[in-house]
Parts: sequence; C-alpha cells; structure tokens
Amino acid sequence: MGNPKLSVVIPTRDRADTLYYSMKTVTEQDYQNLEIIVSDNASIDNTKEVVLQFSDSRIKYINTGTRLGMSENWEFALGHVTGDYVMYLGDDDGLLPNTCFDVAQIINNTDCKALVWNKPSYLWPSILDSPCLIYMECNYDLCEINSKMLLKAVASGRTSYGKLPMFYSGFISMSVVEKILKKSAKFFHSISPDVYSGIVLADQLASYLYSYRPFSISGGSIHSTGISSVTNDVKAKIFLTEGKIPVNDRMPIIRGSIQSHIAESFLQAKVQNLLVDIHLDFNRIHHNIYNEVINLPDNLKIEGLEILSNLKLNSKNYKLVYQTLISTRKDMEKLKIDNSVSFNPFNYANGSLYFRSSKYGIINSYEACNFIATLLGPYSMPSIIKKVNYFSLAILFVRRILSSKFKRYYLPE
Repeated sequence: MGNPKLSVVIPTRDRADTLYYSMKTVTEQDYQNLEIIVSDNASIDNTKEVVLQFSDSRIKYINTGTRLGMSENWEFALGHVTGDYVMYLGDDDGLLPNTCFDVAQIINNTDCKALVWNKPSYLWPSILDSPCLIYMECNYDLCEINSKMLLKAVASGRTSYGKLPMFYSGFISMSVVEKILKKSAKFFHSISPDVYSGIVLADQLASYLYSYRPFSISGGSIHSTGISSVTNDVKAKIFLTEGKIPVNDRMPIIRGSIQSHIAESFLQAKVQNLLVDIHLDFNRIHHNIYNEVINLPDNLKIEGLEILSNLKLNSKNYKLVYQTLISTRKDMEKLKIDNSVSFNPFNYANGSLYFRSSKYGIINSYEACNFIATLLGPYSMPSIIKKVNYFSLAILFVRRILSSKFKRYYLPE
C-alpha cells in the first residue's frame, strides 16, 4: 500500500480540558498522510477554540449542530472519513509518539485489514478515589487472531470483549467498514458504539492482528462514559436516553455491567442480519452480569438485580438473583470502604507495571503517553506473528493436560 492514509476520529462534547492533551498527542505524530477529525457534538464550552489553536492542516473540525447520542456522533464522524484506515480516540485518551508511522509499517508489511492493541490505563487526577495511576502490561508479542473463534467465545460468555477489533483499540480498514455499510444504511445500531464496532467488525474479518505492545492509552477521567455510568446519575441517564437508537428490549443496559452492553450489541447486530452463525449463551451471560452487579454500590446493585430478575432467567440464575436481591434490601446500610489505594512509586509483578504517575510529574494524557513510550522504547516489529486459532488453542489444551498428567515426575525445587 506504500503510505496508507490514516484517519483518527476524536468524538467530543464539552471536554475541552482533556481534549487539548488528546489532540496534542495526535498533532505531534510525524506522519503526513493523516487526517484528524474532531467531531464536536454541539459543545457549549471552548472546544472549537481548543481545536483551532492547533495550526495543523491535517485537522478537520466538524460540528453536529445539535446534541446527538454518542452513537449518532460516531456515525456523523464516520461519514467524513476519507482515509484508508480509521480509529476512534477518546478525548481523554492519547496516541503514543510515532504510532502512525509504526502502524503504517505494520500495515505495509502484513497487508492486514485491522490492527488493534492492548492499551495501558491512565487515570486522570480528577478520579479522586485513585488519581494518577498508570497500569500496563509488558509484552511485545504480535498475534493473528481468528475472528470467528474469539467472537464465539465472547458470545458464549467465556472471555472478555477486550481483544475484539474495536474502533477504540486500533486502526480498521475502511474496506471492511464499507462491507457493513452495504448491508445497512448506517454502521452503528447500538448505544454502545465501541462494543458494537468490535462485534460487527469481527464478524466481517477472517482474522486480524493484535499487538500486546500498545500504541495508545485509555484515559479515565470524570468525563469518561464508563466511569460516569456508575458515579453520576445524571450523566448515566443522558447516555441511556438522549440517542435515537432504542435499546434492545431482550437485554436492557444495566449500569456498571459491561456484559449487558456486549449482549445488547450482539442482539442489535442480529437484527441487522449480521452474526448469522453466532449464538448468545444467555444463561452464562446472565450469570456474568450477576457477578458484575453484586460488586456495585448497594443502590446500583439493587437496580441491576431488579432488572435481571425481570429477564428470562433459568431457575438456577433466578434463585441466585432473587436471594441476593432480598438480602441486599434487608441491609441497605452502606459499609464505609476506603477506596484509596496505597502504591509504591513503581511496582512490577507478573508481567504488569503500575505506578502513581504524579510521582513523576505526569498529570495529563500527553505526559502519560510520552512517559510510557520512553519505558517501552522504539517499536520494532516482531519477526514472528503468533497464530491464535483453533489449532493453537488445541495445542495449548494438550500441553496443559500433559503438564498436569506428568506433574508427579517433576523434581522438587
């Protein structure tokens, strides 16, 4: 492909304070065949001024003109993409330095239709219970994932959605996006656009590349939809009600439950005649939702359990939900939990690294991206791309069995 045109879409609304740093990580990319689309969802703060202060011809500022739901804003932005590959970047997230150049090299070397990656987490200072934390895994593997294999595992409730080819996690070929658009007048059919994108894109891809070495970070701030859905009743209600896409009535969205978003997105894709050979395991998914809900604050736990109890549960799950709901109602006195976490300045364990970023003067996503890039060093594409498919899983399964069978022959350490 030579020099693929990359499109980075930043949907935003009234978040000029974090948007500035997100844009800074993108405008400093030393890659010219790049368009930066800022889709302003009718902000009433100084968002436009923040965008225009960057003197960069690669920037395309667009405005919805009226308030839209999140998915509608994503759809609006998608209609302005002219690149070969597209990714969406949160306005409190950021790209690591040289990301666009490195991604273009991988695309050129592999001709992949999608490249996604494992993102470090960065919590902004505004997250009061655990501010300025960075968590990242230390792994440089590059894998080719069988799309249908992973999609079926997610649908059965046996694994997380995190490795699906989502717009928020990497660059996707517009040729794949266009295949979906040919089947429907629009791309997004769920109020959870990121989750929905991963599901329907995986359905269209035979395989895609997954890099454990990150090229962007996931920021968490008081603006973040996921955090607000649990901590802010007003913002949670706006997210659920302001859009024009009705939630699938077989799987209501439950605050604090990502599994409910996953199941709802699967059902919405089914309505669009996608995922023809993919089937949801509702019993396992209901149980997974239950496990998420019981760890929520009491008010959200009650709300989630009540929604669950009104769904078509099997007898085992219904009994579990009902008993927990009764016991929680009997004891509504909240425990005082100290949510603050005491971290040493720098910790490394089990291949993961976490640290209090403020100890190193890091107080925004731009500084977090630069620091993480320094820790990782310059990117070098691995010589071997590992296969993640049914055969590789079978080999892993056999290895585990043999390891268990022959454990008795091991010498004591």
